[in-house]
Amino acid sequence: MIVKFFKYGRNKNNPVKAVKQAVGYLYSEQDANKTQRSVKPETVRGDPQGFSDVVAYGNHAGRYTSGVLSFAESDLDEDAQEKIIDDFEKTLLPGLEFDQYSSLWVRHRDKGRLELHFMFAGEELYTGKRLNAYYHRADITRINAWKDAINVEYGLKDPNHPSSKERLSYSGNLPKERKEIIEALSDYMLEMIGEEVIEPSRDGILQGLKTLNLEVARETKTSISIKNPEGGQNIRLKGSLWERDFKPDRHTKEAVRRRGQAYDSRSQERARIARDRVNELCERRERLNREKYAKPQPMESLRPDNSPASRVDGRNSLGSGSDALPRKQSHRDHTPRPPEPSPVPAVPRSKQPEVLPTITKEKESDADTNRKRNNAIYEEFLEGIRRKRRELKRILGGIYQTVKSNLEKSKEHGEELQRHSRILRDNLTKLRELGRESEHRRRESKKFALKVKNANKSRNYPRMDYHPKW
Repeated sequence: MIVKFFKYGRNKNNPVKAVKQAVGYLYSEQDANKTQRSVKPETVRGDPQGFSDVVAYGNHAGRYTSGVLSFAESDLDEDAQEKIIDDFEKTLLPGLEFDQYSSLWVRHRDKGRLELHFMFAGEELYTGKRLNAYYHRADITRINAWKDAINVEYGLKDPNHPSSKERLSYSGNLPKERKEIIEALSDYMLEMIGEEVIEPSRDGILQGLKTLNLEVARETKTSISIKNPEGGQNIRLKGSLWERDFKPDRHTKEAVRRRGQAYDSRSQERARIARDRVNELCERRERLNREKYAKPQPMESLRPDNSPASRVDGRNSLGSGSDALPRKQSHRDHTPRPPEPSPVPAVPRSKQPEVLPTITKEKESDADTNRKRNNAIYEEFLEGIRRKRRELKRILGGIYQTVKSNLEKSKEHGEELQRHSRILRDNLTKLRELGRESEHRRRESKKFALKVKNANKSRNYPRMDYHPKW
């Protein structure tokens, strides 16, 4: 079993469309390659409509976490699936209860193996805070340890087992042409190694690629990427043949069998270490989650039934009598106490209550005088505020008029400057034209003077002491 998280899960521009497409893919009758599914998807846990509403219309709309638990087995017992899902949610979101997050699990069995697709909404339901179920840098160690423990505890196929390392490895949605190229290159390299034409190592394989005029774009510990001769995306060669520590004797059936036996002998110890690591990391994350997503305490825990405040609330809701709620009993004497006397004596029905004489107000009391005085002070205070407001308004009006006039003047000055700059630019253009014209005439005159000088040197005219008669 492997755990894979998808990169999709963030679309705040159109969250309704995003969650509709994501949930629609889980229940679609076609896979990612538009191939008809042989087995229809099944809901394992969660409500598709309720989950979609939380992601589409919640406080953090468009945010969710999606991924898949992919098993090499074709099917598992449903009880085992439920236990694995429960354990995964506790490991992924430690410290949170099932009613604090919204999740959806869908089962796929159309590829000949079991796949449990999951989605978690990006919002904690009680506090409404952002809930990022998986952050790769912080959670990858805990999830990988959980995966190693589960594979051993349930006897699942381990991708890290020596027998699981294939000669070739590529994704299932790789185009057919690329698969054929990868297989042809692998067969060619194995043939060259068998004929001892190239050295059975990473250097020999690189040399073999150079003989085919293939350029290596990237080289890692577990793969080699070559540039596509036809252009486009690089071709990644991955598998035991293309690993850096490739050795033919290590990839024989006997060597793989011995390493597999040694790996299986340490499986229980490896699972125990992985489970301890999961528990340790979950304790750290649980403390953070409980502090960040603390659920509100119920009223019963804040105000128990036997507290004085609860008895007052009970009297207010059920009546003013002292026996409206049961009184707190003493732990020493279990006999009920007599009801306490009411502070206001009850009036018998047969006896009419006495009518108190009416008190006539003859003169103004001190309270009324103080009230009037306080009202006068308050009115004076309000009038002072109004004066300050009018004064501030007048000042702001003057500032506004000053700024407005300054802006108009600056606008006029700006227009004047633009006019002068245009005149200056025109004059500069004329000066450049005159300069070019004068330079042209100077060059022409220089050429003419040089021509005359050369003509005078080439001809020897006789000296005349008298003026000729023409």
